[in-house]
Amino acid sequence: MRFHFFTVEALAPTAGEAELNAFCARHRIASVDKQFVAHGTHGYWLFCLTTVEGEGGERSSGAARRGRIDYREVLSETDFAVYADLRELRKTMAEDRRLG
Repeated sequence: MRFHFFTVEALAPTAGEAELNAFCARHRIASVDKQFVAHGTHGYWLFCLTTVEGEGGERSSGAARRGRIDYREVLSETDFAVYADLRELRKTMAEDRRLG
């Protein structure tokens, strides 16, 4: 895990925003902390991003870019069976609410 810091000017955010968005597109972000720093007329946002390092730390194409996780690969067989049951229950409940 690594920390990366960015500042984005409040009144002219374009450059900092572009840099921050480009970084986020290339890395797997574990967490984001942000704080507004009021410094007279030069206020800015301070972002602290925590990234995942090692295997899978860089963004790739396909499902990883869309933020999808294949839980069949991540969870044990028993845990995945529970996950699948809960997913079906959630779908059923959502459909019942939509129809009712």
